[in-house]
Amino acid sequence: MKLYSNPSSPFGRKAMIAAIETGLDGKLQLLNVNPWESTPELVRVNPLSKIPVLVTDEGDAIFDSPAVCDYMDALDGHQRLLPAEPAARLRALRRQSLADGMLDAAIVILLNRAQKPERVHRGYVARQEQAIERTLDCLERDAGELHDGFNLGHIALVCALDFLSVDQVVDWRPKQEALAAWLSNMHKRPSVMRTRPPPRTA
Repeated sequence: MKLYSNPSSPFGRKAMIAAIETGLDGKLQLLNVNPWESTPELVRVNPLSKIPVLVTDEGDAIFDSPAVCDYMDALDGHQRLLPAEPAARLRALRRQSLADGMLDAAIVILLNRAQKPERVHRGYVARQEQAIERTLDCLERDAGELHDGFNLGHIALVCALDFLSVDQVVDWRPKQEALAAWLSNMHKRPSVMRTRPPPRTA
């Protein structure tokens, strides 16, 4: 199988953690691509030019990160990442949605930061910042419930929270202390340690 990704992508990191947790990392050929460049190699497997993309041994292309992780989890039927029990599965999917929503908002903020001041959509940026703040507050209130294992919901949150910090989207740790403590503990997990995003350069 081939995995099109990038070490700096939090969505690609989700896929890599999922691959490690399911034992598939040794069977993957990793292809480092830049989705912003829309190279022929990438758009051939995903016309949206987004990562991650998993190409199966049969040649089928799977994207985005939720679908990629779900496919890898289903391969051996052990359901390591998405629990079979309905309530636990719902929690995992809800956490993943919250994490991915924060990432989508963060990308909007970062893209606007790269613009000239007169081109920044301030109202839209403020809306994204407020969405992230509300979500972090929600996660902080429920931080005690995060100690219920390690599944796709936890993976998504790790990737999102690290992205917010590494890319300096928001300095969330001082306010969300319980959430920060949980993340620090997750950083000890081998799959999380192996996929830590590279530091950003100015």
